[in-house]
Amino acid sequence: MTSLRILGVHDVTATCKELSLDCFGRLDSLTLAWKTEEDSAIPSSIFSTSQHKNNLQVLYLRGPLEGLPDVICMPASLTELTLESTRLQEDPLLMLGKLGNLQVLRLRHDVFVGKEMVWKIEDEAIPKLRELEIEACGLVMLPQDLQKVTTLQELKVVHIHRDFCQRFRTNDGEDWQKIRHIPSVILYHDS
Repeated sequence: MTSLRILGVHDVTATCKELSLDCFGRLDSLTLAWKTEEDSAIPSSIFSTSQHKNNLQVLYLRGPLEGLPDVICMPASLTELTLESTRLQEDPLLMLGKLGNLQVLRLRHDVFVGKEMVWKIEDEAIPKLRELEIEACGLVMLPQDLQKVTTLQELKVVHIHRDFCQRFRTNDGEDWQKIRHIPSVILYHDS
């Protein structure tokens, strides 16, 4: 299996606590879906990796995460990241904003369950991001300073409250200035 480049593993259980991204060094794409009946979370030690020896470009994690690691533990080659039902207590943008090669970021269903998602985007954060998808995350406003992400080509916001859509109204919506530079903005609201 030395030629294996794409792998998806579903129903991962707590018995796989020794799993780390180093185990998948030759992969280009990895999907790990935690078994939903499990009470335990995906250990943050999964991110322990020799950053520059890992070729992983696409990572999809579904299931509760103990937490996100420091950026030094993430593969430097990562260009696409999907987090789903991770139930993070800390704002994920604080770490994700430091991923220098990230081009696609998808945050889906209960990514964050903490008290407050600040979503502040620092200068020079996610410098190559071209696609951002936010789905059913309980979001009440877009990240502050989203207009600083000048590389963004597509923003997709799915399963948002109808009132939230009003924030995007052309020219007079509260969030219009944050998104007016993005060529493609797609909104799907709940009834």
